[in-house]
Amino acid sequence: MDTSPRYSRAYVKKETFPAIGQRMKLVRIAVAGTQAALCKKTGIKPQTWNQYERGRSRIPIDTAIEFARIYDVDLHWLYMGGPLEESRFPQQLRDAIREAARREAEISESVKDLDDDAADQAAG
Repeated sequence: MDTSPRYSRAYVKKETFPAIGQRMKLVRIAVAGTQAALCKKTGIKPQTWNQYERGRSRIPIDTAIEFARIYDVDLHWLYMGGPLEESRFPQQLRDAIREAARREAEISESVKDLDDDAADQAAG
């Protein structure tokens, strides 16, 4: 793999970092489970991976390419998004990503409900 500067600094707008991070998180949940398991397999430091998932850091293109290779992920989908049906993922991976997205939505809704309950109690 060519990791010369012309590839390692591919231009990605900062405002797309959170969306890319969310897609990476869904893939991680679907195929590796924990951040620790993914980091062990990829050699990425946990703090660094956490920054990628949260959209706080740009993932270097060479890292994204390696991630896509290891987990058989469509690099275009990782960066650009779009319907899973149009990606080149194996069906089993598509299903696992959909399930991860469903679980993430449930968790987000539960947290929102807890926040709403806490606000209601505070308002008393």
